[in-house]
Amino acid sequence: MFNIPNDVVKFFFCEINKKGKYTVKINENKAYIIARVEEQYYKPVIVIKDIEEFRVALYDYIDALTLFYSKTKNKKDYHDLSYFFNNLIFNMTYTDSEDFTKYIYKRIAFFENNEFSEYDEKTLICEYDNIKFFVKRIVEEPGLETPHILIFEMEYNNNIYPLPLIRYGIDSDNICHIFAIQFGRNREYDTSILEYKNIVNKVNTGMNKYRNVSPSFILSFTLFIKLLQEKNIKDIIVPGFLFARYRNYYKATTVKQSNLLLNRIINNFALLMERMEYEIDGFEITSFLEETESYTRIKLNNLESKNKLVRNIIKK
Repeated sequence: MFNIPNDVVKFFFCEINKKGKYTVKINENKAYIIARVEEQYYKPVIVIKDIEEFRVALYDYIDALTLFYSKTKNKKDYHDLSYFFNNLIFNMTYTDSEDFTKYIYKRIAFFENNEFSEYDEKTLICEYDNIKFFVKRIVEEPGLETPHILIFEMEYNNNIYPLPLIRYGIDSDNICHIFAIQFGRNREYDTSILEYKNIVNKVNTGMNKYRNVSPSFILSFTLFIKLLQEKNIKDIIVPGFLFARYRNYYKATTVKQSNLLLNRIINNFALLMERMEYEIDGFEITSFLEETESYTRIKLNNLESKNKLVRNIIKK
């Protein structure tokens, strides 16, 4: 699939310099990838602790890409190695930048993990009060945060209503990384339909706090943790900041606008997680996003809820 260069490390450094204007400084067997001056306030120095180990990781990454895309039903020609190398950097966090080789192996694990393959066809996963909930696993477009997404839908009175999708990856430690919960591009939906609103608002029954969190997002997140629970996946990581999300991703034109947009996204996600913790016993936020670590961490254990709809979904 790829034309593999003779010196993959040199090729990597040249391509990120060409497309991202990164500077590479080499000190003995270590390397430091430095962003252009105007981006250094939000892109820290990326550290490669051992160039030879990094070389092996790049070859392993190419092998993982080749195997993954050779199996997809979508027959696009995935051949631009430069594109994939640059996207490694786009989708990293502050914490990832501290050990770039370790981060590459995390991305490899995302490609190699095949959990939820049984949902490659649309599948009914639960029912409640004549409402049917479905899931389907889809291969995501290259370059986005994760190789797969899960699409959720519900059916009532023969009407199909989309719910927010979830972008996720599962690493070699069986930890689930959730990158986004969103309706996503190119999906038709109308959240103003009365029947749809009546269904999703069932998750707000008896709830006084956090009612400003969209109930459709709570519903998708609940369906997702049901699936995690069935796979005995108990740890969740939510990255708070990706390089790609700073400026170009949200089409901001100023630093101030970028900060406002990014903070709004992060704060809304944090509010959703707080609502989930309040709603579901056994959903525990063990640490929030901090300057020292660019993740929020969640633990799942013996899930229960007083809400009838939520309880019906998460029960095994």
